[in-house]
Amino acid sequence: MSRCLLMALVVALIMVGGCIDYQETLKFNEDGSGTLKIRYALDKQYLNEMEQMGEKMGGEESEEPENADEDMWTREEIEEALKVEDTGVELIGYEASEDEEWKIWVIEFSFDNLADFEMLSRSLNAEADEDGEQADIDRSYTRQDDGTWLYQHDFGGGMGEEGGSSQFDTSDMDSDDSDAEDMPTAEELAEAMKQMQEAMQEYSDEEDAEGGDANPEAGEQEEQMEEAMQNLNSGLESMFAGMENARVKVTAEFPGKIIESNATSVDGNTATWEFRGKAVIHDDIPMMTAKVQP
Repeated sequence: MSRCLLMALVVALIMVGGCIDYQETLKFNEDGSGTLKIRYALDKQYLNEMEQMGEKMGGEESEEPENADEDMWTREEIEEALKVEDTGVELIGYEASEDEEWKIWVIEFSFDNLADFEMLSRSLNAEADEDGEQADIDRSYTRQDDGTWLYQHDFGGGMGEEGGSSQFDTSDMDSDDSDAEDMPTAEELAEAMKQMQEAMQEYSDEEDAEGGDANPEAGEQEEQMEEAMQNLNSGLESMFAGMENARVKVTAEFPGKIIESNATSVDGNTATWEFRGKAVIHDDIPMMTAKVQP
């Protein structure tokens, strides 16, 4: 695995860890149109640690690592995608801000049909299959033959479809994030990767110096590489544990009575689903569903 791939993996783990707060708010009209507001917050401490990790990993000849917050959609990217997709979706609000602890994005769209927004989202995320075709839509709000409306949102991309629970387990939503304190910092992970790379490079240099002959210190070098890899794996395992603390909240307000749903809570015509990152790790995200009587 190349250094770039290792960096990408660790950045992804940090991004999904306890340093994320994601909230999504939907409001539907009687004809299926509506608005969707996304609030996405990243812990600045982790962003700073990733920058330090990039500096620690990189040399003069290394490519500069991308900032983690560049993964969030920019206003320009959204506006360009809207021109290309030509759907009934409009960008009606975009705000990027930060406080002492968080970098925060609040983005709001209006749509004629929720499926149109889903296609825009997939275009922005460049999600396509091997043939270049867009993947199946994971979010919809459609009128049924009996006159009711059905809201479906497969947040896990189908992960919970086979054998996952049909209800949301929120027993730990009020617990603290103390487990996150045991996670290694980005700098510690970078140090583990750097040790592994140095051991591999030293082994390669000595092998070249020997003209490809057997390296008399090969055993020692292999032990160093194995130890460095074990340190890295240990750090990644701890990072996965921290991922379980990520929080996700999806709220949908409907123009009618909710007669069936698997929401965490229902208040009048508003349904709310809440879960932690561990549901993603363990492939246990049910399809969010709500049946509405106009």
